[in-house]
Amino acid sequence: MTTSCTRRVLLAVALIMGSALAFAQEVGYADELMDFGVIPSNAPRSRAQGYGAPTPTSIPGAKVITTRELMEMQSANPKPAIFVVYSAKGVIPGAISANGAGEDRLFGLELEKFTKLLAKSTNGDKSLPVVFYCHGPKCWLSYNAALHAKEAGYSNIYWYRGGRDAWKAAGLKFKKTQTDDSSESEE
Repeated sequence: MTTSCTRRVLLAVALIMGSALAFAQEVGYADELMDFGVIPSNAPRSRAQGYGAPTPTSIPGAKVITTRELMEMQSANPKPAIFVVYSAKGVIPGAISANGAGEDRLFGLELEKFTKLLAKSTNGDKSLPVVFYCHGPKCWLSYNAALHAKEAGYSNIYWYRGGRDAWKAAGLKFKKTQTDDSSESEE
């Protein structure tokens, strides 16, 4: 192969890789930034509507964060309270299980359990950062839980829209839940 031909091949490869990188930055890991054209709502999505459907790119009363931003928050002070809102074998390191907190409506004991968990995890300080995540950008459970936290008076709410799928796509590890035997898991 001639030097000129080699340069053209390398240039073509560089252009393709640059395009792929630009695309990855545009949609994030596992489509965490993908816009499905869904309108945000102040009301939780109901079970009848289906929790496993595309979500909006924003949420009233909370900030949407990416995988990179969550990683940065984990080393910040104060550290956020991170909640996983589905039954998971493995969780993002530091996450607290809040299984059931993403249902469309929380009443009675479910609401009491959720508000006590939030209070315990933030030492009662409703201004501390709280993060909610579920499966990914086609899961409404964490969206709903973030809205419930807003209703409970929390003011520093983050929705990790990419959730488990984006964390895994970024090549990051999960920790086993306390009921599991070992310390790491690929969910």
